[in-house]
Amino acid sequence: MIPSHRTPTHPGEVLQEEFLTPLGVTQVALAEHIRVSVQRVNELVRGKRGVTPDTAWLLAQAFDTTPEFWLNLQATFDLAQSRPPRAVRRLRKAGQRDGPANARERDGPAGHGACKLRTRRARPARALRGALGALEMLCG
Repeated sequence: MIPSHRTPTHPGEVLQEEFLTPLGVTQVALAEHIRVSVQRVNELVRGKRGVTPDTAWLLAQAFDTTPEFWLNLQATFDLAQSRPPRAVRRLRKAGQRDGPANARERDGPAGHGACKLRTRRARPARALRGALGALEMLCG
């Protein structure tokens, strides 16, 4: 899950701060060790280049991690950078209404913040009956 309260860290910053600096390894030494150009390592560290599957394998072998570690860092960063500016509602099954009858599906199972009461604009008596039914399904 992508944290919404902060921007994920670029994998190049993780490489520098969590691996190179603590080990006292320079970008030049890493580039020579994994047999890539210094420019490639430098661009990664500066956030100008992303981690490719090839680079993920090289870094995983050099630092005894997994390629998935590096690719997950990159994917998380990329997803946060490309988050759409607006939310899109979840697509429902054709003919299904988004009202109190579907409250359990919309709000999740009971015990997980599901005891929320949401009603659409309806007549008060109808809304109350629907809300009571939804609460009974969710919390009862």
